[in-house]
Amino acid sequence: MELNLYGTGRYRPGSKLQAAIAAAILLGAASEASAFFDDRLQVFVGESVARDSNVFRISDSADPQGTIGSSERGDTFHATTVGVNLDTPVSRQRIQAGIDWSQVRYHRFTSLDHIDRNGHANWLWQGGDKWSGLLGYAESRTLASFTNFQGATPNPLTTKTLSGTANYLMNPHWEFQAIGSEMRQRNGLTTRQSNDVDVTGAQLGVNYISTASNRVGINVRQDDGRYPNLEPIGALLVKNDYVQRSVGASTDWTITAKSHLAARIDHVQRDYEQFSSRDYNGTIFRAAYDWLPTAKTSVSFIAQRDISPSEDVQTSFVLVKGIAITPSYAFSEKVRLTASLSSSIRDYMGDPGIAGATTSFAGREDRVHAGSITLTYTPMRALTTFLSVQRETRSSNQALLDYTSNLVQVSARLTF
Repeated sequence: MELNLYGTGRYRPGSKLQAAIAAAILLGAASEASAFFDDRLQVFVGESVARDSNVFRISDSADPQGTIGSSERGDTFHATTVGVNLDTPVSRQRIQAGIDWSQVRYHRFTSLDHIDRNGHANWLWQGGDKWSGLLGYAESRTLASFTNFQGATPNPLTTKTLSGTANYLMNPHWEFQAIGSEMRQRNGLTTRQSNDVDVTGAQLGVNYISTASNRVGINVRQDDGRYPNLEPIGALLVKNDYVQRSVGASTDWTITAKSHLAARIDHVQRDYEQFSSRDYNGTIFRAAYDWLPTAKTSVSFIAQRDISPSEDVQTSFVLVKGIAITPSYAFSEKVRLTASLSSSIRDYMGDPGIAGATTSFAGREDRVHAGSITLTYTPMRALTTFLSVQRETRSSNQALLDYTSNLVQVSARLTF
């Protein structure tokens, strides 16, 4: 579960939910929490407090009073979480499901108080010895990030995703795969509803499986993006529908007992219904390398040139070029220290306001650098505590889009 970290919350001692959390933590501290149905069903509660120095991601050169109506950029928030997860086998099938709610309360910017909701349900199915796959549904409701939109008005964002895969193992070395998906995203703020989008995707592929269970595959894919609301650009109403096609190759390879590589490369063609000047034709890739130099140490490396799947700005798309390294060290079974460093260049492409006005596209480019350190302490199997410090900076070729943000967070999670 990821908590929304774009603000802070007021602590209200009279809250029944927080009182229940406190009682559960005291109970868990007294003894190990009992497992339900042999750990197939887990109930969890959590509490988090954080300080964000720049909640609305305001430029260092801007006056926050004119942007958000306050001279203060930072705030402190509390998040109280309760949820349940299910993971159980049924014959050769497996059912996984879960839902959680997080009540987020801000100390100063109280208009951002909200409740996050996340839910999912997956059926990992098996048909005989040759057929297998997954049918899944996920839904989330949270506040959209202030990274891409300036201002202090919260925007509730709802995302629903339905996906399915079917795998056919022709023989021990060759597997055919089909994937289908549909994603619907809706903005609660009226001024953002031109970004509402439905994306339907279909993929076909074939994988070669070695005797060591390593994989190499090729695939073709098509995604259709449909926007139910036209976007106003001056006096013009723009239809942002697109079709994206790709051909690619991938591998999932255990190099040694201590190293593993997962990589893919695709050639992508995205065509918009209006303004061909914003079409994209190019190569994307992502490579993740995991290394275990010692029993207590792990290091992950990521390099990518990829179209970001997680932006809430859907009328354009973001091409991310970056690297990241995440080392981790376990001092003991109960204490682990993890660091993360990343650097990326983010090109905002396909903006109809720019593409419609010029014959060649030249848009926004951001450079984002981030670093964090997280200390995890697990005093007992059911209780995990976290202390995290994070810093992020962004520079941009567009005025007033730079920012600096520092975040400190302390949290605890108790699982029954």
